[in-house]
Amino acid sequence: EAVRACLHKCRQFNVPLVQGANPALCLRIMPSGACMDSTASWKDGRRYQREIAVEGTRFIDSATDYGPKALAVLRGCLGVNTPEDRTRFFCEVRSCRRRPQTP
Repeated sequence: EAVRACLHKCRQFNVPLVQGANPALCLRIMPSGACMDSTASWKDGRRYQREIAVEGTRFIDSATDYGPKALAVLRGCLGVNTPEDRTRFFCEVRSCRRRPQTP
């Protein structure tokens, strides 16, 4: 909510989010990936870029319910990492969650 409040104040007072820079930022609603709020400089990417952003965020959020298409997108963006590295990262992040640890 703090980032969203900053976005609104910057628009209200017509000032940049970061002084001396023009960052592009979009806050998305998960798991749909719909844009909830953004900087004025934000330009939505192509469909595949949006899919990578959504599925990558879901992976970091410890999601486990991927359909075939979502899994293909996720494998494409994480493909440079070994399966062991991906598993270790996923399990380490998930172990920090307060929610129940389901396989």
